[in-house]
Amino acid sequence: MKHGTSKTLRVGCLLIVIFLFGAFALLPQPVQAKNTITATVPVGNAPEGVAVTPNGTYAYVTNYGSGSVSVISTATNTVTANVNVGEYPGGVAVTPNGEYAYVTADDDTDYGSDTVWVISTSTNMVWATIPIEADLYGVVVTPNGAYAYVACDGSVSVISTATNTVTRTITDEESPDDVVVSPNGEFAYFTNSYNGTVSVISTATAAATGTNGARFSEDDWSILIIVIVIVLFAITVAWFRRRKKTKVG
Repeated sequence: MKHGTSKTLRVGCLLIVIFLFGAFALLPQPVQAKNTITATVPVGNAPEGVAVTPNGTYAYVTNYGSGSVSVISTATNTVTANVNVGEYPGGVAVTPNGEYAYVTADDDTDYGSDTVWVISTSTNMVWATIPIEADLYGVVVTPNGAYAYVACDGSVSVISTATNTVTRTITDEESPDDVVVSPNGEFAYFTNSYNGTVSVISTATAAATGTNGARFSEDDWSILIIVIVIVLFAITVAWFRRRKKTKVG
């Protein structure tokens, strides 16, 4: 009798342990803290823009107050190189193949004219410079790597990455600040902080060589009105001459 009672007690204790273990396993487990700062990397003065290479190996940081770009190794979170560019670098974008970084910065030799600096990521040296007659802000590279779109003061510049030249200038009087391109590469979105709007540009038409106004500027309207007046005047003169000849005949 005692033996049976002892055995029952052991089985009961075992069942209780199994039950408690199962209940504990079903309870919400403590979650480790996420989105916390894991490292702080000293770079140049007033860092502004940042872009990570597609393979995640390096981060390129524009130092607005230092006129340079810091290259950070994401493996060690340390600066491995500094690349000197123009004054006040702001926007930065890395090509999809990870070979080049495009940086917008001031040209301290010409007021109102800035430069896009192209950095080779393999050497961390300036590969090319692209002058643009405007103040520059954000920059983005299309998913296929063919073009870079630059937000300028009063316009948008389209750069061919094959030749590193501006192939098209699109008028945007709202003075865009930043830019992104849709994942399928069909549209570019530009933020306009002055009036709280976003300009949407079709990359299919923007890629063509030339100048396209996203909307008419004051100069465009003036020229259009002058042309219309001249055409109407010519038509009126021709009509009066024809009428005069008809009366004479």
